[in-house]
Amino acid sequence: LDEIPQHKITDFSVYDNCNHLCPFDTGLVEKNIELFFSGTVKAIYDENPDPSGGIPTKQLGPINSWWIAGFDGGEKALIGFNTAYAEYILMEPSRDYEHIMSTVHEKIYLSKVVIEYLEDNPNATYEDLLNKIETTVPPQSIGASSFTEDSLLRHAQFVVEQIESYDQHGDDDEDLLLVSPCMRALIKLAGVTLGKRKSVRRAARQAKPKKPKLT
Repeated sequence: LDEIPQHKITDFSVYDNCNHLCPFDTGLVEKNIELFFSGTVKAIYDENPDPSGGIPTKQLGPINSWWIAGFDGGEKALIGFNTAYAEYILMEPSRDYEHIMSTVHEKIYLSKVVIEYLEDNPNATYEDLLNKIETTVPPQSIGASSFTEDSLLRHAQFVVEQIESYDQHGDDDEDLLLVSPCMRALIKLAGVTLGKRKSVRRAARQAKPKKPKLT
């Protein structure tokens, strides 16, 4: 795989051909609907999400794929877009796009809680998982005050897709989280469809390092 340039982007928004703001994580990219993004591009080593010192851009894209990395104990996972020419790691959304990103961060953080819990408790039941979720206090940065069973069922398709992806990039001798008792129960309860994002995930995450071992 050829190396493509990596940048960060802050104050970003994602939109379609009609300039309507759109979520990028609900299947539009996978249906080959063209999504573009604008924002301030910064150097990959820049940790400051303030737009100052960056290059204002618009109509970047279309987004070929998006990916999540960093389920490693930190508060926020990395989210990135791939285009034909570069990879962009997301920093802070624009004010107009904040409400869409808060839902994305909620789903990602919920997935992170589930993955880290299953790594430590592979035989947990659905009730065990619910108890873990309901007693987890989300960080203020993601905009959710608490998690409930409704949160889990509402985001079940997304959570299961993250676990599918996580399992794909693990070592051969590691147990699959997807076949754990609580995941089987969740898949059945929520009517989750398996394999929907598999091919896109592989393309998006091919060059990423293997998942970290959680301690």
